[in-house]
Amino acid sequence: MRNSTKQTPWWASWLMLAVGILIMMVATNVIPSEDEKFHVPRWVVFVCGMLFVTPGMAELLPGGKRTARFAFSFMLACFGTIGGAVALLGDSAGFSGGIPFVSQGTNATIARWVFGGGALLCFLFAGLVLCGKGKMSGNPVKEAENEHE
Repeated sequence: MRNSTKQTPWWASWLMLAVGILIMMVATNVIPSEDEKFHVPRWVVFVCGMLFVTPGMAELLPGGKRTARFAFSFMLACFGTIGGAVALLGDSAGFSGGIPFVSQGTNATIARWVFGGGALLCFLFAGLVLCGKGKMSGNPVKEAENEHE
């Protein structure tokens, strides 16, 4: 059941849901795909699919701000999981860029610290959002009332 005060078109929620499910089906090999084409473990691709499914489902489910808070917290945790996977499991040979005058090994270490720090921040923010810290931005009721004027 959709909340009439939301601004998202109905088809966008279903599109997000469908894209996420397709990505998860590729990750679980329900849609066959060659392992050589994956540069990350399949579970990381599955988590990426969940990043599409979550907002699609959150928009379709009732609950308003509470559902949005849970969805946002879950998405932050997914981003933290992906960043943590890069930091802990990433192949140094696959890292590119970095500081030009620093060795490849040092650049890989810096990248791991940056991704790991970002992952920890995502987990911290996910916990804060889940505990109700912060406020939801915008006032959808007021915006919807102004639409009819």
